[in-house]
Amino acid sequence: MDFHVANELARVKKAIQTGWQGFNATSDPDWYHAVGACHYNTVAQVEVVPGPDGEPQTKIKYQVHVADRYNWDGSEGKSTEVPQLGVVTDKDMGKLHAAGLAKEFDMGGQSSVRTWEG
Repeated sequence: MDFHVANELARVKKAIQTGWQGFNATSDPDWYHAVGACHYNTVAQVEVVPGPDGEPQTKIKYQVHVADRYNWDGSEGKSTEVPQLGVVTDKDMGKLHAAGLAKEFDMGGQSSVRTWEG
């Protein structure tokens, strides 16, 4: 893109994405108990055009997608401290799931489209 801008060629427009990456919401107790760990992917459209002064002008439109599967797989070593309840393990949740008292589910969503210009 720098080559195109430096040589004042036509604008450059490109779509990019980060690919799915892991995220753990440990910094905020509310988000941690609501989401815990999940995956996210950021999709962006980048446009660079030569400005009137010859400097590049960049515009990025992006959106973040989030997804996770809540599956009470009964894994050893997975646990969390839940206020008023104490430590709850994934194994405990697996027992509730086997008894029909807890259900696996998919979680997903996306942000609104945001724009950055510079």
